[in-house]
Amino acid sequence: MLKHFRPACVLVVLFLALSLRGTLRAAESAGGPVEFRTSPAALPAGPLSGALMNSGIGDALRRARVDVSGYGEVGYTWNPDHDSGDEIFGRVFDNERGDHVQIDQLDLAVSRAALRLRGQWDVGGKLEMIYGYDTFRFHSNGVNWYGDCLDDASTSSLLQFDLTQAYVDVNVPLGTGLLVRLGKFVTPLGYETIQPTTSPLYSHSYLFGFAKPYTNTGILANYRPDEAARWSLWGGVVRGWDQSLDDNNDAVSFLARVDYSPDETWEFRLGVITGPEGDACDCDCPENNDIYRTVVDLVIGHDVSDRLRLAAEGLYGSDGAADANGNRADWYGAAGYATYAIDRRLTLNARLEWFHDGEGTRLETGEDLDLVSATVGVTATPFPGNAVLSSLKLRPEVRFDHASKPEFDGGTRDHQVTLGIDALFTF
Repeated sequence: MLKHFRPACVLVVLFLALSLRGTLRAAESAGGPVEFRTSPAALPAGPLSGALMNSGIGDALRRARVDVSGYGEVGYTWNPDHDSGDEIFGRVFDNERGDHVQIDQLDLAVSRAALRLRGQWDVGGKLEMIYGYDTFRFHSNGVNWYGDCLDDASTSSLLQFDLTQAYVDVNVPLGTGLLVRLGKFVTPLGYETIQPTTSPLYSHSYLFGFAKPYTNTGILANYRPDEAARWSLWGGVVRGWDQSLDDNNDAVSFLARVDYSPDETWEFRLGVITGPEGDACDCDCPENNDIYRTVVDLVIGHDVSDRLRLAAEGLYGSDGAADANGNRADWYGAAGYATYAIDRRLTLNARLEWFHDGEGTRLETGEDLDLVSATVGVTATPFPGNAVLSSLKLRPEVRFDHASKPEFDGGTRDHQVTLGIDALFTF
């Protein structure tokens, strides 16, 4: 079945990419670090931010351009062929160690956007903390206060805090403005994000979960060479994949991204990260710092209309020391997305994906593995007219996965069907 399904999946993804006629409306929703304004516009007012603005400190927050916001997410995934107590293979956050509703993420962020103004210095930044079941998946090296709890089947032990972002932004008055970011930030690669508020479905893609880093720590600069901001150039030096206060080796990695939006209806983003990622060891293997891991990621986005949005992501990764024996491995894949807003209460979301894991290094199977998945979901806003409850979203979904080898349900099945739902409230 897979040998027929995989080419079909690739053709659909390519069709989505080539038939695009618009843009992703928010680059941050596709993973880009673009929390910068070109003018001191009003801050978005969620329930928490609105309450603070109406309090005694509201004027001080407005003058300082400080925003306090967050979200909460709880979810549940049902797999009829899954043995309760085990993880669901191939899942990142919704891998359910048991049959229960879980606290996925509770987020609180304090931020100040650096103004992108010609000839003017400005300083901003962001501090973001997340608590929940998801965080043990994206802890960075040096900011993991819990140690390795992955072998502990107790769900309560996996409810953990994570300092997800902590950075300072400085706008340097060079040309149209050079934005320099220093600290820990979500990776600028990819379409889906850690935050459920900027990802279309409850479950995540293989490309998000296994093909690239979650966060980077280092310095990242952005320059927009034209006044219309059609081009945006990113470049920086980071400690590596999910490395922060500690680093697993003595080498740095290099990060770059080029964004191009020819008009209001298109967006292209090409990003790359490269550098040695193997663990440091004694003098018997100094070559580890010369063996590079590289990922190239392309995202294309398009708004066909005010209701329909299409997007596609393609990725290729290679590691010269992917396993303990120093074997090289490649991984690559593609995903296509479609979002259609029926009305202000209901939005349909779909994702089709194929992922090849060479040598089984990314999903730790130890052998070549091809995976395909198809997911259909709905985002429901039950109370769109309510000032507070309009921030409540319910996202049920149905997902089908197929693998080239039996990896699901404890290695006994080559496919699975899951039903999932999360409740998401932003404040």
